[in-house]
Amino acid sequence: MPKDNDQSQSHEKATAASVVIPLKNKSRHRTGTNKYGLTDKQETFALAVFEGNNFSDAYRAAYDTQNMNAASIHREAHALTINPKVTARIDGLFLDKEKEQRMLRLSRSEKVISKLERLRCEMARLMEHKFELWNC
Repeated sequence: MPKDNDQSQSHEKATAASVVIPLKNKSRHRTGTNKYGLTDKQETFALAVFEGNNFSDAYRAAYDTQNMNAASIHREAHALTINPKVTARIDGLFLDKEKEQRMLRLSRSEKVISKLERLRCEMARLMEHKFELWNC
């Protein structure tokens, strides 16, 4: 069955990068996605969760919740938490933080080991000098 040209053209229009969504005498632009496949609001939600906010507070930080009740906010926040892209971003943020902390711990460990080695060398030199004085 041949494809209808109107259907393929309307499909192309629906997947355009910028879509205007009219909402009660307002219009909002959806600006596309970032390198993680998230919208700006989803990214803001993920960052708010990463910063320690609970899901509902993170949703409030990212979205206009002025006309929403607590149950609706909770439901929408939950929907974001089961979105695989949002979950992957939150997990990625925590993994990056863990890697950074691991590197800092490793750096501190290297500094401590280096300091201990310098102290050992100083002690060895002092002990050598002390033994030389005793042998005189």
